[in-house]
Amino acid sequence: MKTAGLDSKKDAEAAVREMLNTVGKPGQPGADVRCVVSVAMLTEGWDARTVTHIVGFRAFSTQLLCEQVTGRALRRTSYDALREPDDNGRQRFEPEYAEVVGIPFEFMPGAGQPNAAPRVPKPRTRIHTVEGRRRLRVAWPQVTEYVRVAPQGRFALELDRVQPWKPKPQRTATMTAMEGVAGESAIISSQQERERLRTAQIDLASEIASQLTISDPNRETQTSNPEAHEQGRASLFRSALAAVAQWAAHPSVAGESAAAPYDLRAVIADNANKRAAAEAVLGACDFGPQQPSPRRARLAQPAISDTARVDFETTLAHIHEAQRSELSHAACHSHLELRCAEELDADWRVKAWARNFQLGWSIPYWDGSVWRRYEPDFVAMLDGAVNLIVECKGAWDDKAIATREWAEDHWIPSVADTAELPDELRRWHYGVVDDAESVRFQLDLAISTALEKAPM
Repeated sequence: MKTAGLDSKKDAEAAVREMLNTVGKPGQPGADVRCVVSVAMLTEGWDARTVTHIVGFRAFSTQLLCEQVTGRALRRTSYDALREPDDNGRQRFEPEYAEVVGIPFEFMPGAGQPNAAPRVPKPRTRIHTVEGRRRLRVAWPQVTEYVRVAPQGRFALELDRVQPWKPKPQRTATMTAMEGVAGESAIISSQQERERLRTAQIDLASEIASQLTISDPNRETQTSNPEAHEQGRASLFRSALAAVAQWAAHPSVAGESAAAPYDLRAVIADNANKRAAAEAVLGACDFGPQQPSPRRARLAQPAISDTARVDFETTLAHIHEAQRSELSHAACHSHLELRCAEELDADWRVKAWARNFQLGWSIPYWDGSVWRRYEPDFVAMLDGAVNLIVECKGAWDDKAIATREWAEDHWIPSVADTAELPDELRRWHYGVVDDAESVRFQLDLAISTALEKAPM
């Protein structure tokens, strides 16, 4: 499009407008224009991550408008393109570039200076479900949380099962000092006499009843007879209150020489301690002969996910073309994960496996203050309807320890006791690979242990 030689800016704008008005008309200024793309004004509220080109066709009245429009092309299109770790072990995103023309850049530092050529985008790999590999499909339950079940509506504390217990350091303030410019100061405390011990016991009993109550609207006991369900909830609370009173007075909790029950008022002021105390009480309770392990998983809707209908692209560099997986490739974040994928594909005891990347599978765990979720690295289906979670750990930190404990001590037992799941999805084992030089040995040990000790 040439506008040189026109007498004024107004004439140039008129020429551009005439060209756009006569696109494709023989003998007219727009006869040679093959394509015109029209988009909306890109200002605040436009958050598309796929904008790679911005062309300005209108005058900009303010520099602020230039900044707003330019900013619409500054959304990253990918968050999985990482550089190699630096000397401190930190990884940074690869730079991305956008083509912006027709917008004045006087407001930007370095405007008018020549720009270096943008880097060539990283190659992208398509991860998808391979047609004809239905026999290699891997599934897993979608667990939202863990709950305990008291089928008889009543339970009781077993005094000989009570373990010594101490609360962790509190993260919630229990006392506030108020002082004015003049006059006496006042202390507002949750441990004042008005908040009596009985009130604290009721609060802890309510927490226990909440953990024992399953609020799944699809359960027949709730939909067909809600009155019976409410009676069961009340029975659970009465049992919980009696158990809490006995537990707080037990020598292992209150102390051998204590003349009064343990003061729970500070415990209930901290959510982490209240949950831990509820678990301690439940761990010492007898739920009857019909329920030796009163814990199960609460499932999402749908309750089961699998490797069917997967299709996405990634720029991760560590890619393994899978043979014994329904997915075409395994996209890995590290060389350790890549080695694990190769060994899973080669082990004859693995019937099928999948890399859990962008599949939507996560496991809930408690980090001491809030509920979080983490994504296991691999899932493998072994002989005998045994499923193996394989986690690759480059470094062990508090998160790695917590996720392993919750997977082994809560997720796996809860799934095993959840009758709504099919038998082939109730036997699980957790394995860890943390040494790139010993992947074959560590994976062999995890598979052998899973086949021998996975819960029936």
